[in-house]
Amino acid sequence: MTLLSIEKPELSQVSAHYWIFGIIIFLLSVLAFSRVFYGHLISDRLGAYTASRYLKQLIRKELVLYHPYSLITLLLFSMATSLVLLKAFHLFSPQVLTQAATGIAYRFNDFQWFLMGTGVVLIWIVGRAFAFKLVEFLIGNDYGQTENRYRLIIFNQVCGYALIPLVSIAYFIREPLDKWLILACLGLLLLNYLYRLAQSLITAFNYSANLLYLFLYLCTLEFVPLLIIGSMVLKETGLLK
Repeated sequence: MTLLSIEKPELSQVSAHYWIFGIIIFLLSVLAFSRVFYGHLISDRLGAYTASRYLKQLIRKELVLYHPYSLITLLLFSMATSLVLLKAFHLFSPQVLTQAATGIAYRFNDFQWFLMGTGVVLIWIVGRAFAFKLVEFLIGNDYGQTENRYRLIIFNQVCGYALIPLVSIAYFIREPLDKWLILACLGLLLLNYLYRLAQSLITAFNYSANLLYLFLYLCTLEFVPLLIIGSMVLKETGLLK
């Protein structure tokens, strides 16, 4: 007669459920609060996401990037994106989270990975918005940089509206549906990026920007930063030697 042993979950895994639940409740609560009390701001951003004329109307208001609502929704998007990446690594490549800490005396837990991910995404968005402003100053012409700056903020805000419910469900649904939802979240992030990039190129052509400018724009502000970050992640995880 053999006794069946039941493995107890580790304390870190159990406690992780509590903080993730708290983060998701926070995201959904703020999203619901925004829908009730700031519905007009959501409608403005949805309009700007689909039509350039609405985007230009928001630019004329000069409040989009500095309104507290914009900062809060950017934080929500960053938090939701961090949750997506954390879940994706656990599902598809868990060794990344452990190998990334190789050579470091302190091992990060999931909550610390989440905080770092949120900070990186938020700094990435705000930093690129300032980079667009710097490019406009250096070239001495707009060439659509103002629209690109506002589009960067607004498109990520709108993406966050859809991302928060999806990632919330993904954390509390059984396999393999959670994998499909996370893939849907990653696909949503990719489509949002490509859509914003396409709109930026259309804007550049409308401003009669030359091909050299477009090439420099794509390299310095779009592709090269992504390649650098990707290579750093792969190198730290040992996947790229």
